[in-house]
Amino acid sequence: MDLVTERKNTNALVKKNKKKSKTIQAYKLRDKETQKLYQEKVDENIDAHQENTRESEELEQMWTCFKNSILTAAETTCGLSVKGVKKKFTHWWTEEVKRIVKDKKIAWKKYLTTKSQTDYEMYKEKRTAAKNAVLMAKSKSWKEFGEKWKGPTKIIENCFTE
Repeated sequence: MDLVTERKNTNALVKKNKKKSKTIQAYKLRDKETQKLYQEKVDENIDAHQENTRESEELEQMWTCFKNSILTAAETTCGLSVKGVKKKFTHWWTEEVKRIVKDKKIAWKKYLTTKSQTDYEMYKEKRTAAKNAVLMAKSKSWKEFGEKWKGPTKIIENCFTE
């Protein structure tokens, strides 16, 4: 009897699903006008709920309606911020660079199907153009990054939070 074992790759990258979370921008309630507007909205929501309420309503339903009135008032007056949405991207990967690299890939696939010398020469031209485009875009991106360092420190802090 042969014993076969399967070894799993423990170094495999695991893709994490980042969840979007919406939070109310409660810091805006520090402003007096926003506080007043918020209080008015809460009062309106509670008054509207009391008009539509039966006296035999259970405590849990009353709490849910009260909570919803507070949250909707906060959302309308303070607004929402969405966290966990920001995608990582490379500054130098522009539409132009993307198009040139795509043309190179198309030329390579065409050469693989035809195996003709003219298609190979075309692919080599596209490959050189793609290399140059990526090189130019990267150097431009690094120059822009370096220019940010010459500015005030607040701008430098924003470089790392973007």
